[in-house]
Amino acid sequence: MKSHLRDDGDFDRTAIGGDARQDINGGTQLISFSVKPTMERQDWGGRLFTFVFLAVTFLLLAGKIQWWEINTRIWPYDRPLVFLAYALTVAGLVTLIWARLSLGTNWSATVTFREGHELVERGPYRFVRHPIYTGMLLMVAGTTTVSGNMSSLLSLAICFLGHWWKLKREEALLTKYFPDTYPDYMSRTKALIPFIL
Repeated sequence: MKSHLRDDGDFDRTAIGGDARQDINGGTQLISFSVKPTMERQDWGGRLFTFVFLAVTFLLLAGKIQWWEINTRIWPYDRPLVFLAYALTVAGLVTLIWARLSLGTNWSATVTFREGHELVERGPYRFVRHPIYTGMLLMVAGTTTVSGNMSSLLSLAICFLGHWWKLKREEALLTKYFPDTYPDYMSRTKALIPFIL
Protein backbone atom coordinates (compact mmCIF):
# COMPACT_ATOMS: atom_id res chain seq x y z
CA MET A 1 0.00 0.00 0.00
CA LYS A 2 1.28 3.44 -0.91
CA SER A 3 1.97 5.78 1.97
CA HIS A 4 0.07 9.08 1.95
CA LEU A 5 2.43 10.77 4.41
CA ARG A 6 4.68 13.59 3.26
CA ASP A 7 8.35 13.70 4.24
CA ASP A 8 7.46 16.02 7.11
CA GLY A 9 5.06 13.38 8.52
CA ASP A 10 1.89 15.27 7.61
CA PHE A 11 -0.93 13.70 5.58
CA ASP A 12 -0.74 14.35 1.81
CA ARG A 13 -4.33 14.90 0.69
CA THR A 14 -3.31 15.21 -2.98
CA ALA A 15 -1.90 11.67 -3.01
CA ILE A 16 -5.35 10.14 -2.75
CA GLY A 17 -6.28 9.30 -6.26
CA GLY A 18 -6.03 6.26 -8.48
CA ASP A 19 -4.89 3.86 -5.78
CA ALA A 20 -7.27 5.12 -3.07
CA ARG A 21 -9.69 2.28 -3.83
CA GLN A 22 -6.86 -0.21 -3.54
CA ASP A 23 -5.80 1.34 -0.23
CA ILE A 24 -9.35 1.24 1.14
CA ASN A 25 -9.77 -2.36 0.01
CA GLY A 26 -6.43 -3.30 1.58
CA GLY A 27 -7.42 -1.55 4.81
CA THR A 28 -10.74 -3.39 4.89
CA GLN A 29 -8.94 -6.70 4.46
CA LEU A 30 -6.54 -5.79 7.24
CA ILE A 31 -9.38 -4.92 9.61
CA SER A 32 -11.33 -8.09 8.83
CA PHE A 33 -8.19 -10.27 8.78
CA SER A 34 -9.30 -11.67 5.39
CA VAL A 35 -12.24 -13.68 6.67
CA LYS A 36 -13.46 -16.79 4.84
CA PRO A 37 -16.44 -16.73 2.44
CA THR A 38 -19.88 -17.13 4.04
CA MET A 39 -21.95 -20.32 3.79
CA GLU A 40 -24.88 -19.39 6.05
CA ARG A 41 -25.72 -16.10 7.77
CA GLN A 42 -28.23 -14.79 10.26
CA ASP A 43 -31.33 -13.28 8.65
CA TRP A 44 -31.90 -9.51 8.44
CA GLY A 45 -34.25 -9.54 11.42
CA GLY A 46 -31.57 -11.08 13.62
CA ARG A 47 -28.94 -8.64 12.38
CA LEU A 48 -31.29 -5.72 13.00
CA PHE A 49 -31.99 -6.97 16.54
CA THR A 50 -28.24 -7.20 17.22
CA PHE A 51 -27.72 -3.64 15.94
CA VAL A 52 -30.62 -2.32 18.06
CA PHE A 53 -29.56 -3.97 21.33
CA LEU A 54 -25.98 -2.78 20.89
CA ALA A 55 -27.13 0.75 20.00
CA VAL A 56 -29.43 0.92 23.03
CA THR A 57 -26.65 -0.51 25.23
CA PHE A 58 -24.23 2.24 24.21
CA LEU A 59 -26.78 5.06 24.24
CA LEU A 60 -27.72 4.13 27.81
CA LEU A 61 -24.07 3.73 28.79
CA ALA A 62 -23.23 7.16 27.38
CA GLY A 63 -26.16 8.73 29.27
CA LYS A 64 -27.89 9.81 26.03
CA ILE A 65 -31.30 8.48 27.10
CA GLN A 66 -32.82 10.88 29.63
CA TRP A 67 -35.92 9.11 30.98
CA TRP A 68 -37.07 9.33 34.60
CA GLU A 69 -33.72 10.56 35.90
CA ILE A 70 -32.03 7.23 35.11
CA ASN A 71 -28.69 9.06 34.79
CA THR A 72 -28.72 10.16 38.44
CA ARG A 73 -25.84 8.59 40.39
CA ILE A 74 -26.98 5.86 42.82
CA TRP A 75 -23.63 5.06 44.40
CA PRO A 76 -20.71 7.38 45.16
CA TYR A 77 -17.77 7.99 42.87
CA ASP A 78 -14.62 6.97 44.73
CA ARG A 79 -11.08 5.83 44.00
CA PRO A 80 -11.51 2.06 44.68
CA LEU A 81 -14.43 1.95 42.23
CA VAL A 82 -12.35 3.75 39.62
CA PHE A 83 -9.57 1.16 39.98
CA LEU A 84 -12.13 -1.66 39.75
CA ALA A 85 -13.64 -0.04 36.66
CA TYR A 86 -10.23 0.20 34.98
CA ALA A 87 -9.44 -3.41 35.86
CA LEU A 88 -12.74 -4.68 34.44
CA THR A 89 -12.45 -2.59 31.29
CA VAL A 90 -8.84 -3.57 30.56
CA ALA A 91 -9.58 -7.24 31.30
CA GLY A 92 -12.53 -7.05 28.93
CA LEU A 93 -10.53 -5.39 26.16
CA VAL A 94 -7.68 -7.91 26.46
CA THR A 95 -10.15 -10.82 26.44
CA LEU A 96 -11.98 -9.41 23.42
CA ILE A 97 -8.79 -8.86 21.39
CA TRP A 98 -7.34 -12.24 22.38
CA ALA A 99 -10.58 -13.96 21.33
CA ARG A 100 -10.73 -12.08 18.03
CA LEU A 101 -7.16 -13.03 17.19
CA SER A 102 -7.84 -16.65 18.16
CA LEU A 103 -10.81 -16.80 15.77
CA GLY A 104 -8.77 -15.56 12.83
CA THR A 105 -10.63 -16.00 9.54
CA ASN A 106 -13.62 -17.64 11.26
CA TRP A 107 -14.74 -14.30 12.76
CA SER A 108 -17.95 -12.50 11.87
CA ALA A 109 -19.87 -9.67 13.50
CA THR A 110 -23.13 -11.52 12.78
CA VAL A 111 -24.20 -15.11 13.37
CA THR A 112 -22.41 -16.70 10.41
CA PHE A 113 -20.97 -20.03 9.29
CA ARG A 114 -18.05 -19.76 6.85
CA GLU A 115 -16.56 -22.04 4.22
CA GLY A 116 -13.88 -24.16 5.87
CA HIS A 117 -15.11 -23.02 9.29
CA GLU A 118 -13.27 -24.61 12.18
CA LEU A 119 -14.39 -25.11 15.76
CA VAL A 120 -11.94 -22.94 17.70
CA GLU A 121 -11.02 -24.21 21.18
CA ARG A 122 -7.70 -22.40 21.58
CA GLY A 123 -6.88 -19.17 23.38
CA PRO A 124 -9.72 -17.89 25.57
CA TYR A 125 -12.06 -20.42 23.92
CA ARG A 126 -10.51 -22.99 26.28
CA PHE A 127 -12.24 -21.21 29.17
CA VAL A 128 -15.54 -19.94 27.70
CA ARG A 129 -17.41 -20.54 24.45
CA HIS A 130 -18.06 -16.83 23.73
CA PRO A 131 -15.09 -14.82 25.04
CA ILE A 132 -15.74 -11.85 22.73
CA TYR A 133 -19.10 -11.41 24.50
CA THR A 134 -17.39 -11.92 27.86
CA GLY A 135 -14.93 -9.16 26.95
CA MET A 136 -17.72 -6.84 25.84
CA LEU A 137 -19.67 -7.48 29.06
CA LEU A 138 -16.57 -6.84 31.19
CA MET A 139 -16.00 -3.49 29.46
CA VAL A 140 -19.64 -2.47 29.93
CA ALA A 141 -19.43 -3.62 33.58
CA GLY A 142 -16.31 -1.48 34.05
CA THR A 143 -18.05 1.59 32.66
CA THR A 144 -21.15 0.81 34.76
CA THR A 145 -18.99 0.60 37.90
CA VAL A 146 -17.62 4.10 37.42
CA SER A 147 -20.88 5.62 36.08
CA GLY A 148 -22.87 4.46 39.08
CA ASN A 149 -26.34 5.14 37.69
CA MET A 150 -29.47 3.23 36.71
CA SER A 151 -28.86 3.96 33.03
CA SER A 152 -25.57 2.08 33.03
CA LEU A 153 -27.05 -0.83 35.04
CA LEU A 154 -29.85 -1.07 32.48
CA SER A 155 -27.22 -0.92 29.74
CA LEU A 156 -25.36 -3.87 31.30
CA ALA A 157 -28.60 -5.89 31.58
CA ILE A 158 -29.54 -5.20 27.94
CA CYS A 159 -26.01 -6.04 26.80
CA PHE A 160 -26.14 -9.36 28.69
CA LEU A 161 -29.61 -10.32 27.44
CA GLY A 162 -28.80 -9.33 23.86
CA HIS A 163 -25.59 -11.33 23.82
CA TRP A 164 -27.34 -14.29 25.46
CA TRP A 165 -29.96 -14.20 22.67
CA LYS A 166 -27.21 -14.00 20.03
CA LEU A 167 -25.08 -16.77 21.50
CA LYS A 168 -28.07 -19.14 21.51
CA ARG A 169 -28.43 -18.60 17.73
CA GLU A 170 -24.69 -19.10 17.21
CA GLU A 171 -24.77 -22.32 19.20
CA ALA A 172 -27.70 -23.66 17.17
CA LEU A 173 -25.75 -22.94 13.97
CA LEU A 174 -22.53 -24.49 15.28
CA THR A 175 -24.40 -27.57 16.52
CA LYS A 176 -25.93 -27.94 13.05
CA TYR A 177 -22.51 -27.96 11.34
CA PHE A 178 -20.52 -29.68 14.12
CA PRO A 179 -23.09 -32.19 15.46
CA ASP A 180 -20.46 -34.45 17.04
CA THR A 181 -17.92 -31.98 18.41
CA TYR A 182 -19.87 -28.87 19.43
CA PRO A 183 -22.21 -30.54 21.97
CA ASP A 184 -19.13 -32.09 23.60
CA TYR A 185 -17.42 -28.69 23.68
CA MET A 186 -20.57 -27.19 25.25
CA SER A 187 -20.60 -29.86 27.95
CA ARG A 188 -16.98 -29.09 28.90
CA THR A 189 -16.96 -25.28 28.61
CA LYS A 190 -19.26 -22.61 30.06
CA ALA A 191 -20.74 -19.95 27.78
CA LEU A 192 -19.57 -16.65 29.33
CA ILE A 193 -18.09 -17.06 32.82
CA PRO A 194 -15.60 -19.88 33.47
CA PHE A 195 -17.03 -22.63 35.75
CA ILE A 196 -20.23 -20.60 36.40
CA LEU A 197 -22.34 -19.60 33.37
